[in-house]
Amino acid sequence: MKPSLLIADGDDYLSDIYTRYFSLHGYKVQTATGGVECAANLRRSAPDVLVLDMDLPWGGGEGVLAMMRENGIVPSTLTVLLASDASDDSPPSTTGLPDVRCLRKPFDLRELLDCIREATLSRCFAS
Repeated sequence: MKPSLLIADGDDYLSDIYTRYFSLHGYKVQTATGGVECAANLRRSAPDVLVLDMDLPWGGGEGVLAMMRENGIVPSTLTVLLASDASDDSPPSTTGLPDVRCLRKPFDLRELLDCIREATLSRCFAS
């Protein structure tokens, strides 16, 4: 079974690039362009990895994280990769989330792919 990704980024152009790139690397990819859409996707089915842009429109990354905690949408197998600008000094609260890692923007696709591979491989070996 292909590992699944949910990539939440407000930039439609980047979302298209992410979808094509990660699909070519063997991942099942869903995208969300806002916090509300991201939350709806998480309620339907939890991905293996959530790539969450902290500047996401309609609720932002903080809002998505809060919704996940409040509604119990935090599967133990989920890895969250938080993408934020280097200027963001205060990290968001990740209390109650099993595996959270941070990425500083800008990053290239290979760097993101390495993080995703590491997250999905470490989960495979942990079970």
